[in-house]
Amino acid sequence: RDLPEVTPDYAMTTLAPAFEHAGMRITSADWLDADQVATLGTTWAKRLSHRSPPRSVVIAAMVT
Repeated sequence: RDLPEVTPDYAMTTLAPAFEHAGMRITSADWLDADQVATLGTTWAKRLSHRSPPRSVVIAAMVT
C-alpha cells in the first residue's frame, strides 16, 4: 500500500528500466477507463467489473 500511484508517466520513466532489464521496451502507456477495462475479457477484468474499477494503466511493450 505504500507504493506510488502508477500513472502513464510513471510507467514510461520509472518502470521502463525494469522492463528493459527483462528484455522488453515499453512503447506506450495510457489510462484505461472503466468501459475499456470491461472489454479486456480477462478474469482479472471480470473481477474488477463487479464494482467500480480502480484507475488502470495499460502498458504496451515489445520484446527487444
